[in-house]
Amino acid sequence: MENCGFQQNQVSQDSQSYDQVPDIVDKDARFSAVNGELLENLHRQVPDQLGRILEAGLCDIDVDFLGFVDLYAGLAQIIPHPEETTVVDFGCAYAPQAWYFQKFSGYVGIDVCDATNRFVFANTQHEQVHISEYLNRLESGDVLIPGRSFAILSYLPTNSEIEMRIYSNFPNHFRYYPNSKGVNKERPKTPEPSQMYSLY
Repeated sequence: MENCGFQQNQVSQDSQSYDQVPDIVDKDARFSAVNGELLENLHRQVPDQLGRILEAGLCDIDVDFLGFVDLYAGLAQIIPHPEETTVVDFGCAYAPQAWYFQKFSGYVGIDVCDATNRFVFANTQHEQVHISEYLNRLESGDVLIPGRSFAILSYLPTNSEIEMRIYSNFPNHFRYYPNSKGVNKERPKTPEPSQMYSLY
């Protein structure tokens, strides 16, 4: 069983100019507000799951950091046709963000960590599998996604081959991973904007 640990980015105020500090504080305050609202919603809707997952001691999410949930909160508001769209979340970790996609046709969480320690809602399906294995099954026809699909790659480390396979299988997708000096500069060719941001 693999752990789905996050590496929370810490912003060093020493490396920021004074002019940038208020923006950092605003971003932190916005994140805290989104995280806190999600925590309240999880506590109200699935208190048993919340308690079990937080008490499992398997990860570095806690009441102050449920994951990078602010990105998911925004995406759930802008992805069109939710009632017809299945969200496939690559690297979902413990999936508290599945809460945002309850009005969607489906939410599929893909990760190698223990699927029994993930949040589950009525439309949720979890796969405990490496992304490449899931893509193999999808490409061979063993996995079917009904209706429209939208892939999310949030904080998923760079892997050119995997990225290109996801892009080709999911023309509608969102990818976010902060750049750093340690990231390999050999990036895959980014699809044309019409392909990358096509929302049906």
